[in-house]
Amino acid sequence: MASTDSSSATYNFAPLSLLIADGNEFMRRIVSEMCRSFGFRMVHEANDGEEALTIIQQTNIDLLICDWVMRPVNGATLVNTLRHDIDGPERFLPILVLTSHSEYDAVM
Repeated sequence: MASTDSSSATYNFAPLSLLIADGNEFMRRIVSEMCRSFGFRMVHEANDGEEALTIIQQTNIDLLICDWVMRPVNGATLVNTLRHDIDGPERFLPILVLTSHSEYDAVM
């Protein structure tokens, strides 16, 4: 039987540029440090969706991790803005959305 041990798989995240957008500085730092421990070296941080959009327009970002609830521009607006920019290369940017909400109506 073939081994299914994936512990030997390694990933090099060092060349990837990551943006973390979260209004809570404590959570932003936790996620940032966790990603750095995975090997990400280019980690950018934004306090809200508006700041995240500015960074995305000025920097080549490979992955966005954002909170759902931010002010003044929340995660839903940020994602919609990126996805509906027909000519923007960020339209296909991988996005991971974080939230502490567990109710379906709060996130959909």
